[in-house]
Amino acid sequence: MKRLFICVMLALPLAISAQTERGKIFQNEYNLNVLNHRIDSVVAATKGERLPVIGIGTLFADGRTATEQVYIDAVRAAGGAPVMIPIGDDVAAIDRILDGIDGLVIPGGEDVLPFLYGEEPDTHFGKDCLERDYFEISLIRLARKRGIPILSVCRGMQVTNVALGGTLCQDIPSADYSPKIQHGQWSTTSTPHHSISIDKGSQLYSILGAKAQVNSTHHQCVKQPAPGMRIVAKAPDDVPEAMEGDGILCVQFHPEAMIWKHPEMLGIYKWIVEKASRK
Repeated sequence: MKRLFICVMLALPLAISAQTERGKIFQNEYNLNVLNHRIDSVVAATKGERLPVIGIGTLFADGRTATEQVYIDAVRAAGGAPVMIPIGDDVAAIDRILDGIDGLVIPGGEDVLPFLYGEEPDTHFGKDCLERDYFEISLIRLARKRGIPILSVCRGMQVTNVALGGTLCQDIPSADYSPKIQHGQWSTTSTPHHSISIDKGSQLYSILGAKAQVNSTHHQCVKQPAPGMRIVAKAPDDVPEAMEGDGILCVQFHPEAMIWKHPEMLGIYKWIVEKASRK
């Protein structure tokens, strides 16, 4: 009981501080003149400058178009302006949307349908979303033609490889990777779960160095890299954990879930923002 009391007393000043700060920000929340002043200040401060706009792919969630907040937070923390791109099959509309973005993030999610890389689904194949597969493949190919830089995360790495002509391992545990390690961690995704070795001279090496500890929430991975892409990081069992090409960085882990406890991971999102700002 004494320990609990001490914890509460330590946390109380932080809570008060947060509420005080919120009070400063929102003390005139119903005064639109104050809001207008804030808008004018931002416009004046950014005149001649422009935050790079980073498009983030989406998924279907209970009848809603959605993306996880961590992707949005990571793009903002890296200095970009995030926008969500809704799933659709109108290629002309997708191409038009790309007029308004400078960089692209392809997030994690479902398994990629094996028909799209010339295989039948095996007994370990999981949940799929064909609409999302076609949408993201269109998005990636169009962005590639336009020279828009791409950061692909987890499933994003897999669908990027398929979009560009590569293949996937449908299930790591039943494949021949050795020694066997767990890639589908049950702990919080902010916690590192296994190590990776990174090739010297790669873009990822310049961000994280030769070794890193990463989270791991996947059962599929890249098998044959697409033309123009190369594997630049592997887990101890030789499972591909990162892949790069011209203007493309793919990681099999989730840096956006780790950035608050492991700030070096924000460098991956700073990479896409920096690339987008040069576009």
